[in-house]
Amino acid sequence: MAARLPEISGEEIQKLAEKAVNKNTVEITKAWMNVWKSWAESKGGVNDDIVKYEVKELDDGSRASLSKFAKAMALTTSRTA
Repeated sequence: MAARLPEISGEEIQKLAEKAVNKNTVEITKAWMNVWKSWAESKGGVNDDIVKYEVKELDDGSRASLSKFAKAMALTTSRTA
């Protein structure tokens, strides 16, 4: 009886994974990370590298910073709309 799925190599799997990356998601993520960095630098005292935050820090200690960031972004986008 023939196999339902063909065997593929690890290299072929890697190629499929690379093709599956959504370029729009990558670009918008970079853009928002740059926005965070600019905002954090302008405020001072806020770590400008959001990736370095632990999830717990973002949930607890930085809630005020994230809230201020969200409000600032809402004002910015409403002015440009």
